[in-house]
This record gives sequence, C-alpha cells and structure tokens, in this order.
Amino acid sequence: MKFLIIGVGNIGFRHVEALLNLSDNNLEFYLYDKNISFKERFKELKINNRFKEINSLNGLSDLNFELTIISTTATDRAKILSNLNKFIKTKYIIIEKPITQSVYELQDLKKLKSDNIFVNFPRRYCNWHKKIKEKLNKDYISKNLRIEVSGSKIGLACNACHFVDLINFITHKQPYKVIIDDLEDWHKSKRDGFFEVEGNLKVNFEANISLLIKSYNKKKNLEINFYDLNDNQILLIDYVNGIAKFCDGKIIEGRIKYQSESTHLFFDLIKKNDQNLCKLDKAITLYKPLIDGLIDHWNKKFKRNDKKIMIT
Repeated sequence: MKFLIIGVGNIGFRHVEALLNLSDNNLEFYLYDKNISFKERFKELKINNRFKEINSLNGLSDLNFELTIISTTATDRAKILSNLNKFIKTKYIIIEKPITQSVYELQDLKKLKSDNIFVNFPRRYCNWHKKIKEKLNKDYISKNLRIEVSGSKIGLACNACHFVDLINFITHKQPYKVIIDDLEDWHKSKRDGFFEVEGNLKVNFEANISLLIKSYNKKKNLEINFYDLNDNQILLIDYVNGIAKFCDGKIIEGRIKYQSESTHLFFDLIKKNDQNLCKLDKAITLYKPLIDGLIDHWNKKFKRNDKKIMIT
C-alpha cells in the first residue's frame, strides 16, 4: 500500500508511526514537507527503505495512493485539497483540524468532491468515548444537556472544534451560535506566525443543548461535566485519571490513545465505512459557527475587518 503524507512535522510523524502497525509488509510512504528536513527523524523508525522524500507533488499522477494525510497547518487547506483532487489519485484522505482559517475557504471546500475526505477527530473513533456515548444515549437521552469543558490553556482557536465535534457525535445535534463575550485577548501561539485565544467560549446547539469551554491560564486538569437543565450532574469525564463517572455510580475507565497508537485504527474504520466518523461535509457544518465567532472576536479586539485569521 502507498501512503502520501503532506506535512511531516510532529503530527505527520506520529501518523506514520501508527500506520506502521498495519499488517501489510509492503507499505510505502511518500513524504512531502517544504519547510523542514525530516530524514534524521525517520531513521528512528528504521524505515529508510520504506519512505521516499519528495520535493514536489508534481509527477505523482501515475501512482495510486491508498491514503493521503494532510497534516500541514490550516493555511491554504482548501487549495491543497483542490490540487490533490485534480492531480493525485488517492482512495481516502485524512485532514487535520482546524479545517480552515476563514469562511470563504469553507465555501471553497463545499465545492469539492468530499465523500472520501475525513477530518481527524480522535474522540469519534476512541472506544472509551464510544462506551460513554452508548451509556448517555441509553439512560439520559431525554435530558436537555448542559456541558462544561474545563482545562488549562486548551487553545480555543485550535481545539474548540474537538469539543464541538464531540457533542455532535454524542447528541447528533448541530451547533448554531457561538458566544464570544468572555474570550480573552489574542496572543501569539507556540507556532511562529499564528495566534491563539483562551477564556470562555459558549456554543449553543439544537434541542436546548449548550456547551461551555473554559480555558484557564492557571493549571487545571482537563475534564468534561454533563448536567441536566436543573443543574443535576449526569456525568464527569476525568481525562487525567481516565474515568467517566455517571450519577448512577457507573464508572467507565479508559483513555484517548496517542496519535502514534491510533491512525491505523482510524484507517481501518474508514475502510469499513464506519458511520461514526466525521466526513468533510459534516465538519464544514459544525465548524462554520465557530470560525464565524472567532473571526468576529478577532475583528472586535483589533478593530479590523479581516476575513481570515492565522490559526492552526
């Protein structure tokens, strides 16, 4: 099987680590990254005879890739996908989040043939979260949920979409409004040239479901609390200790696998047409209220009228 990895930074490297767990002994990796040299790092995996460093995506039209992973920054994501669809034959595509930096790029993504494009939201294919979802839907389906995510420096511009997706995965409801009043000032992110924001971000979903993501600058372990509308706690997901504790005493233990442990599992589910996964068209619907809100907040803070923000 042939794999094309576009963007071979930390995440791209972890994807390759995981794919090496596949039982096929004839794996070939075509690795493209215009910004960094990654030869030395891949020697750690002792797969030098399995991967090919490529300097251009041109000239690959005669190859048939089983899977392409786009693990670049969010910059020009729509352009990359458009060119990929035109010039490269690939059966499946995985892209990282956030999917774009602007609403107009979302419109460009909508124009693409996207049945084979999946967004990497690991909680959807995590067995622990699947068990949590099953219990919630079995015993608490009639509840109008209020959900609070809290943690230390979550990075809302980059990572809020994970939790929006999780609530859609559990409830099958769509977000329609993002409230930005309690976000803090924007600051430079760890990656040069990009920006991040913390504070409180509220997302309203259909069926009177609300999500509040609270990102603290102080140390705070990541957890998610589920409440009914009478503020009775239904569930606590404690990520540090790996437990999901329901109000009836039921405890489900587990953890989210690292990317280096899970991409091959994601790939297997894609091939099985697992309906739990997030295809690009669904991701666009989930992401639009969020990117609208983030751009609105950016422009209010900086008194600008930008259509695109440098998030990744």
